[in-house]
Amino acid sequence: MHSFWAEYIFVMGPFLAGLVGPGPDFVMIIRNSAANTRKSGVITAIGLGLGILTHATYAMFGLGVLIAKSQFAINLIKYCGAAYIAYIGVNALLSRQKLSKDIDLGHNETKGMSSWHAFRMGYITELLNPHAATFILSIFLSVQLSPMVWRVSYGLSMSFSSMIWYSIAAIFLTNKILRERFLSKRHIIDRVAGVILIGLAIRLLLAKITVVG
Repeated sequence: MHSFWAEYIFVMGPFLAGLVGPGPDFVMIIRNSAANTRKSGVITAIGLGLGILTHATYAMFGLGVLIAKSQFAINLIKYCGAAYIAYIGVNALLSRQKLSKDIDLGHNETKGMSSWHAFRMGYITELLNPHAATFILSIFLSVQLSPMVWRVSYGLSMSFSSMIWYSIAAIFLTNKILRERFLSKRHIIDRVAGVILIGLAIRLLLAKITVVG
């Protein structure tokens, strides 16, 4: 059991350090929380966490070895991810300023983003994030000889810690004081998020992501 916890720290330490860093997932949380609702932000966080769990699942069951050693597969994830992030960014840039009837500052509510839309944005953003994919693959390749139950616990821990971290961010961004300010400047948040997401997409396209191992 001692060896399990030693390996658990070895696996989760780098993951948690990378989790708090900036990226398209965090920008998505900011946009969906600050410019929509707390519920949208939390559901986006759940989508991001399940995207992490998807990467961990195929990694722990062996498919990750094939992907990790295929430059074509990694490049495919990279280009699809960049395209999706750019698509969300362009949509944010082109979004119209919400009319007053769409924003209720008194009740801290907005209209427009369904739960399914928020979940899908989070899940696909993480699923098509090649940095997350290769990072998780590299972690699981280093522990591929460990018992399956250990690896399952790592994957679940990664998923739940992602959900918790991004949910905390969503809750913080939607406290009453910040909420009123964010909603009154929703169109500005959309524009800034759009520029950042497009920039991240371009950066992703230019990044050189090589096979693992």
